[in-house]
Amino acid sequence: MADDNEGRHLCSARKNGDVVVTQKSLFKGSTRVDIRLHYVNDEGEIKPTKKGVSLTMDEAREVFNGLARAFED
Repeated sequence: MADDNEGRHLCSARKNGDVVVTQKSLFKGSTRVDIRLHYVNDEGEIKPTKKGVSLTMDEAREVFNGLARAFED
């Protein structure tokens, strides 16, 4: 998935045929990290669903630190 006008693509991971996409973007002057479930349509295009979360950078940092702790064990 390439960068586009919605934000900078950070990573994606497949889950049961769907794709979890992480993007960093600017929304109303605030930098956000968006983690959203996408699906692949009949034409093979990756499209977003309403399932996901948009985090401020501070919120994303807290989630990142929590995930990092989960991998320490």
